[in-house]
Amino acid sequence: MGEARACFPGAFCRTVANRVAAQRRLPRYGRSEATAIESIRFAIKPSEVVCLVGESGSGKSVTSLSIMRLLGASGVIKQGSIRFNGENLLQKPESEMRKIRGKDISMVFQEPMTSLNPVFTIGSQLVEAIKLHTGLKGKSAKAQAAEMLRKAGIARAEAVMKQYPHSLSGGMRQRVVIAMALACNPKLLSVGRPFFIHALFIIEAYTLVKF
Repeated sequence: MGEARACFPGAFCRTVANRVAAQRRLPRYGRSEATAIESIRFAIKPSEVVCLVGESGSGKSVTSLSIMRLLGASGVIKQGSIRFNGENLLQKPESEMRKIRGKDISMVFQEPMTSLNPVFTIGSQLVEAIKLHTGLKGKSAKAQAAEMLRKAGIARAEAVMKQYPHSLSGGMRQRVVIAMALACNPKLLSVGRPFFIHALFIIEAYTLVKF
């Protein structure tokens, strides 16, 4: 596979089909334009695992969210580029980014409820993502959702699919978001603040992304 460039998310990342590269970026927030990241530049080769290490507030999460284009209305990247598959993500419209998120680039957030909707069942959220990014429908999408939950260590996958996020334990929710992040076999995976996540989850995420 030829070289592809992409900018990489935060604290734990594995790429399986892309070269990752970040160039100078300056995310700023609010009227005062407080600089979150002064300068950063790096590249990641296929199948590499990379950790960004730094004190709280040093910009690790901002780096992750920058790749996903999820900085929010107050976050602005003043200059630089984030390249993925040879294309600058900063130049893509939001409609194209929605197709990339979840399918090509996924993130496991530190707090599972950040990526789970409390008013929908686990199954409906996971199936929706699979339908959107893989083309699977109906029973095939549901079967894939259940299989991903089992791979993430949830034995009673079908039962969990009928439950809502608030009814699950924190550890179970973490397994759900790992399954969700990996459901569409992303090329790039980011896991925020891995030291807040049990080591088993990190190992599982590392293994599952290889399928």
